[in-house]
Amino acid sequence: MASKVYENTARRIVAYSDDGAFKLIATRRANKTERFGRVAFVGSFWTLETFQRKGDTFQPFVFQGLPSRFDLKQDVIDQLRSSVRFTQAYKELSV
Repeated sequence: MASKVYENTARRIVAYSDDGAFKLIATRRANKTERFGRVAFVGSFWTLETFQRKGDTFQPFVFQGLPSRFDLKQDVIDQLRSSVRFTQAYKELSV
């Protein structure tokens, strides 16, 4: 069985659905501000994008009821727990 989690770092998660028809990309972002002439990043959050396979490429797809913004990485992983399509990816991420 092939791994469903392609990337799992502190800033990004890329996972594929159990059947490979959907791709999920979660990216950690932060608001950029300038303080005393220096750049600072504050208020990090995670954004979630989903894509559906169309032939050889993935096109943006929206799952109804799935939030696109999360506060913590663990919140993204917990969201996969209730997903029917990403069960294998959740098992790999929760280890």
